[in-house]
Amino acid sequence: MSDGTTDQLYPSLRIASLEKYVKEYEPIPFIVDDILVHFDDERSKETLKILLELSKQTQIIFFSHHS
Repeated sequence: MSDGTTDQLYPSLRIASLEKYVKEYEPIPFIVDDILVHFDDERSKETLKILLELSKQTQIIFFSHHS
């Protein structure tokens, strides 16, 4: 598996597990630090859309060096 694929798989698994957890228990904050650093623009946009949807269910604290 390439580094780029690994960088995309890790947040995908974290998001999926958080979605499952939120359905069964109370919402908990999701804190991420620069998870898009190795994503291209297209994948960054799609990931941000997913995080926007998730923010309707739980708090997201997102740190990034991007503007």
